[in-house]
Formats: sequence, C-alpha cells, structure tokens
Amino acid sequence: MLTFSKTNSDADLLAGILQGGKAEDNSLKFLYKQHFAAVVKLVTTNKGSHEEAKDLFHDALAAFYQQVKSGSFKGDSSIGTYLYAIARNMWLNRLKRDTYRSAYEKTLQSDGEPLDQHAHEALVEQEKSDTVLGILTLIGEECKKMLLLSIYENLPMEKIAELMGFKNAQNARNKKLKCSNRLKELLEERPQIRKLLSEFRFA
Repeated sequence: MLTFSKTNSDADLLAGILQGGKAEDNSLKFLYKQHFAAVVKLVTTNKGSHEEAKDLFHDALAAFYQQVKSGSFKGDSSIGTYLYAIARNMWLNRLKRDTYRSAYEKTLQSDGEPLDQHAHEALVEQEKSDTVLGILTLIGEECKKMLLLSIYENLPMEKIAELMGFKNAQNARNKKLKCSNRLKELLEERPQIRKLLSEFRFA
C-alpha cells in the first residue's frame, strides 16, 4: 500500500492508478500532496487565485489520470513535470480566453449592446479553438500535433513524416490511425465534445 513518502517512484504511482481501488486513491492523494504547491505558485503569480489553482490542478490531474488509464502516458518525462506542463497549458489557454473576453467587454456600450458583432463572433470561435486544443492535449502532444497537421492543416503524409521525423509516409499514416483511435476512445462518452470537434473536422 502506498504511503505519503518521497521514496514513491513514478512506477509505483502508475501501478497504483492502474490497480484501482485503495491503491489508486493513495496514488492520487500522493500526487496532490507532492505537486499541488507548484501549480498554486504558477497560478497565483500569473493573475490567478488559490481557488482557481485548486480547480486547475484537479482538471490537470483528471487529464493525467485519463491518459494513464488509456495507456497514452508513456513516461517520457516524470509525472511531476508532466502534470505541471498540463496545468501550465490549461492556465495559458484560460488567460488567453480572459484576454479576449476583456477586449470584447470594452467594446460594449453603456446599455449593454455590443458595438461589434464580429468581435463577439471572434471571441466565441477563439474559445472553441482553445477548448479543442485542450481536448487534443489529453491524447498526448505527439498525437495532438499529428491530428492538427493532417486534419486541420490538411498536409500530405509525406510532409507530415518530414516534419515529425517519421521514416516514411506509411509510418505517419500508422501513427495517425493510432491517434485517431485514441481520440475516438476519449469521445465515446462525451457527445458534446464530439459535436464541438466535428466543427473542426476532428470527429
């Protein structure tokens, strides 16, 4: 059984999550104890509050948990580094949304009527785009890049193989298939997210 000790290895924590039950609970509690403070510092030094940091860490931990359960997390970096990267990306996206929202609110007249409908539409589209990028992060950075290049930018597989360092176009196609399957699994119980991704041609 895992205890709150700095000697717990990443392998122990991953095994606990995969085992489920009490071992899973202990692993997640350990990760919270070890890495929450870093996320608090990240958020509070970048225009956020302690409560926002708490919500953000829960979201990041949930994203990491899903990747472990689905087999997407390969352990290329330490769990602490990986969790922090997820939290940082999520917070940057939130700051971007707030910036766009603030800019839009400044265009409102005193009676609340918008001066520029196009500004509102741009804000909505930006928020959708940020949400899509956040969702794609759940399947891993490599898969995220693959799907953005192949579906969103519609690049040929030969070019994608060159950009991503694959041996040839067939290897790139194989990777795309694996990434698409990961995304499909993620969306099976998320119909609303599937609808949003369909607008960007990912689902």
